[in-house]
Amino acid sequence: MAPYLYALLIVAVLWNVAPLILVALLPGVPAKHKLRAIVSLASAAPKGLAILLPDLLAPIVVALALIGLKREAESLPRWARWWNNDISINGDRPEYWPLDYTGATYYSSSEPRSFRARWVWLGLRNRGSALSLTLGHTYAPGEYEDSEYWGDGATGRDHAGWTLNRRARVYQVYAVRQLGKLCLRTNVGHKIWYRDDVPRATAPV
Repeated sequence: MAPYLYALLIVAVLWNVAPLILVALLPGVPAKHKLRAIVSLASAAPKGLAILLPDLLAPIVVALALIGLKREAESLPRWARWWNNDISINGDRPEYWPLDYTGATYYSSSEPRSFRARWVWLGLRNRGSALSLTLGHTYAPGEYEDSEYWGDGATGRDHAGWTLNRRARVYQVYAVRQLGKLCLRTNVGHKIWYRDDVPRATAPV
């Protein structure tokens, strides 16, 4: 095996092992949930690796898929379906942006149905999210309501901290750090959040 492949393998192993060690050290989390979280995160790691190549190809694939796509379109061509988005290809909160809306979006200086805005949304911000959702955990009846978290519930873009989230059998570590004016957000495991409209937990990207 070439030296660079060994290096990539080592990086991949460390990338997936480090969060498991972190979970074991989290304060205030019951031991049984630490163990279950470690198992959940470890089982999600291969899915994350499976998504890696589509993730890296997203800027190119999405650009090709958007060529000639009509303004009223709500999905990418079938051949590019892995790069669709579970909310909308035109950005989140689509109910705020009717077909005739021409204002800018918060993630792009262009209007939501433009080539640029769609490319930023699908090719940069949410790369391969439809594939990620497909590889995610599908909740059985009653599982979605079975949830809890540990850590700082205020953790978010404007508040540094961490949470270990559990919904049914899957876990997510969410951490935010402020690096000057930059906000570093980290998600490990299944991106579960608390959305009633998505009956799945997505695998990591």
